[in-house]
Amino acid sequence: ALSGVAACPQNAVVGTEGESQTADGTVSDRADNASTATVGGINIDRTAPAIAGWRAPLANAFGWNNSPVTVSFTCDDALSGIDGCTGPQVVADEGEAQARGGTAVDHAGNEAGTAVSAISIDLTPPSIIGSLAPAPNLNGWNRTDVLASFACGDRLSGVATCSAPTRLTQEGGAHLVTGSVVDRADNTATAALLARIDKTAPELAVYFDATS
Repeated sequence: ALSGVAACPQNAVVGTEGESQTADGTVSDRADNASTATVGGINIDRTAPAIAGWRAPLANAFGWNNSPVTVSFTCDDALSGIDGCTGPQVVADEGEAQARGGTAVDHAGNEAGTAVSAISIDLTPPSIIGSLAPAPNLNGWNRTDVLASFACGDRLSGVATCSAPTRLTQEGGAHLVTGSVVDRADNTATAALLARIDKTAPELAVYFDATS
């Protein structure tokens, strides 16, 4: 207001990441008086936060689950700290190659995202149907060897194992054959077949009535 300004500092650019940084400026008048001002509390974070996702339970060897899967995320930020992190999500619907995403936000407004993918869920047991060849007669019996076979199917994850055919050769009225199927999500199902085999011809006895 009196001698006038001799030197005024240029605007200062603070571009370095850090917390509680300061910038100083000094002004001098034409009488060589000087004053200094400090701007503090400058917090700069340009780095996106870190986010990682995982799933529980893990998939089996075929990459499938037969129960709901929980997807969770962990978030971290080394400078300004985490302001928001996506919470756990439960994937309960059947389907192949599903995915769930998560987002991390730090206090400086930087964001990062990730996704947990390849979530394949099959909750439905596979199908299994047994058959006898040749088919029994109307009385439920066979008079030759019988081949007990099983047809297996699964509409989603697919069949992993299905019982092989079993040949029955022994006579008997209660041959119980149980077949099983396992799909690629480890769901199981069973089916039972009852075979009765009689290869022996009936006996026919001829006799004479002596009084006739």
